[in-house]
Amino acid sequence: MVKRAQAAETPQPRVVGCDGWTRTAEQDAELDAMMAAAFGGEAGRNALAYLRSITIEVVCGPEIADAKLRHLEGMRALVGIIETRVRRGNSA
Repeated sequence: MVKRAQAAETPQPRVVGCDGWTRTAEQDAELDAMMAAAFGGEAGRNALAYLRSITIEVVCGPEIADAKLRHLEGMRALVGIIETRVRRGNSA
């Protein structure tokens, strides 16, 4: 008996997420839902508030070293990604 060739699956459209990585829209939505679940309770909200307080809310003076500023900006970006995914996950 001759097997029929399976039709090639249609590739799912890909999106660039808030983190700059490309994945399917379904995968991106799953990440949003996961972050909303992880940071949705009281403990998660408190943890995110702590992360925000040591990153986004920090003000540096002109004496900050270049390497330290770059490190801080990376941490700020990560907290921003988490906050964005939590917002998107809660609005879905």
